[in-house]
Amino acid sequence: MTTPPAGRQGPPLVTPHQRTLPNAPVQMAAGETYVRKYEAVLAPRRSDGRGTLYVTNTRVIFYAEARGRGAQRESRLLQQTRLQDITGVSAYVSYRLSLALILLTIVFLLGLIAALIDGSTQWIIIDGVVAAALLIFLASGQATRGGAGVVINSASTETSPINFGNFATRGGLSKLLWRLTGPFALLFRAYTAFDVAYGIPGEDSDRIIAELGALILDMQQHGDEALDRWGAVEPGTPGGPGPVPGPGPGPVPGPGPVPGPGPGPVPGPGPGPDPRGLGNPGPGHGAG
Repeated sequence: MTTPPAGRQGPPLVTPHQRTLPNAPVQMAAGETYVRKYEAVLAPRRSDGRGTLYVTNTRVIFYAEARGRGAQRESRLLQQTRLQDITGVSAYVSYRLSLALILLTIVFLLGLIAALIDGSTQWIIIDGVVAAALLIFLASGQATRGGAGVVINSASTETSPINFGNFATRGGLSKLLWRLTGPFALLFRAYTAFDVAYGIPGEDSDRIIAELGALILDMQQHGDEALDRWGAVEPGTPGGPGPVPGPGPGPVPGPGPVPGPGPGPVPGPGPGPDPRGLGNPGPGHGAG
């Protein structure tokens, strides 16, 4: 058995009777049922990390992870609260294009126009290639920025147990440095799970605004009776039983051949044996 390096724990051990949330190493309690998950926020460089909001019949959980780069290894962040203790939810989402990339595209387009006027083949190629790449990048949606955030208030704590995105508190100096270094960070920075919490909107940010409040209220008022309405499923459970053999009858044996009442052999009309013991004259024996 391999021992994890000092200061770093291996993956959690899960027995056959334990379950984890989908795509997260967070174990579920006995009797806990997974209801929904929302891809809430992404790292500014999308492939580097994501934050997911989970709802079960007993908890609301925010789990973020970042892949890391170079000396910065992967990192994880967990926030949770009891569903019945939730007293309020705030959510926010906005979208915008990266201003830095727009300005950079304009600069290279102006350079391309100047190169065309001067007839400089070298700069026509350089500015044209870079401007085309930036335009493709903008058109693909990869330059979309913005923010998303969720704050969940709980009666059991004075501070918000779940607080991420643009609602999270970030110091003024940190915010200023982030705005100044953001375009360069896209290329060189190694993100952590805390950076993911301040990330850009995820795939389900709009769904959080549309349904999270109703989902929590339903679960608080109706408990497990609300699971069917929200299409709750049990993650990590083995598939249902196979088909049960039916009690139908087996093949019925057919009747055997029925002996026919046909007559026996019919005696032919040929002559019987000669009573005198004289056979028929053979060939060559004529009359005397």
